[in-house]
Amino acid sequence: MLTTADFFLIHQTVSNDSNLVLSRTMEPYGLSVARHRIPFDGRPVIFKNMFHEEDKKAGVVHGYTNAHEASSVPIFSTVVYQTLSSLDYAATQFVPAVIRGEDDHFVEGYYAANTFDFFDVLDLEQSEYYPEAFDEDGNLILDEIMEEIKTVVFCKEKLSKIDPKYLTMFKVKYLSDRVFVSREVKALIEQHPPLAIGFIQMSTWTPVAEM
Repeated sequence: MLTTADFFLIHQTVSNDSNLVLSRTMEPYGLSVARHRIPFDGRPVIFKNMFHEEDKKAGVVHGYTNAHEASSVPIFSTVVYQTLSSLDYAATQFVPAVIRGEDDHFVEGYYAANTFDFFDVLDLEQSEYYPEAFDEDGNLILDEIMEEIKTVVFCKEKLSKIDPKYLTMFKVKYLSDRVFVSREVKALIEQHPPLAIGFIQMSTWTPVAEM
């Protein structure tokens, strides 16, 4: 039976000034990426360096890796995409992506993993929260859980009701836009370093784990 320990949070690793920090652009799909299925029409999703102007002034030139993240959208190189493409995904579509580099030079050869739906697998009773997660009557403020949760527990019963082949890459209801992956997906991605993302096992996750 699957448990919390079988899943990992994708997070962006920013250890020094050489790391590239990406964000989504408003074109051509804008904020629909990571929230809705894209009616893909052949145009790639575009990502940009969040600190383009600062880096340009400082003369910083970033390297590109086989995996980046931008506003909770994992971005994989073609080689990683080809490794992952044979798996089943209930609510993830892979869309060609480009990174707008220095002087508007576009770096191709990437695919964005647009995960657009949420699984209801969080165990609201077993997970632990900070006091700010509750209202005056002691009820959980569900839309603020991700900011105030101390430990995350996935419900075994809820997980058992989902076909395991779809628990590859997904989002979790109440945990904002964060993307989670199975052990299999984590292992496949890690076959292709270098990576500008990391993985946190959810059974060990705490807010400080991402710092």
